Amino acid sequence: MYNETRVLAKRIVFGLLALSMMVVIFLFSSQTGEESGELSNGITEVIVEVVSKTFDLDIKENPESMETFHLVIRKIAHFTVYFVLGLFISLFLCSFEGRLIVQSGISLGIAAVYAISDEIHQSFVGGRAMAVWDMIIDTSGALLAVLIVFLILKSSYKKHKKQDVQVEIYPI
Repeated sequence: MYNETRVLAKRIVFGLLALSMMVVIFLFSSQTGEESGELSNGITEVIVEVVSKTFDLDIKENPESMETFHLVIRKIAHFTVYFVLGLFISLFLCSFEGRLIVQSGISLGIAAVYAISDEIHQSFVGGRAMAVWDMIIDTSGALLAVLIVFLILKSSYKKHKKQDVQVEIYPI
């Protein structure tokens, strides 16, 4: 009974976290191009300040460096947000009985479809556009998260199997 309650609690938590990430992504994608640019410029400014002081660089004086830095920060944000989404989807689905490889594939598929739908959504927002490259970056972030969960759970499952412990659900 305790284990069933614990598994149910994990399912609820991971499911809610995955849905919450989807809402966050949707809200970011609902910002106009100007709003999104202001937010990412503000974040870039803070990061540039820290990097400039840490490494004694003067990045702000070079507009090309600032533009490149801004682009890299935006792409890292895409990758990171979808990494977290892929992580939560994967942990949610792997809390159910089933083949880990199938659950991992479904997790990646859900994240990829969400990345595609997110870019389509952005194409209807003022000052935004659909970008295939962003879909690839988003899916790559989710892929890394799913792969990490897969490897950890596969390793854990093998460990339990060697100890001759019955594992019905992957031990997340």
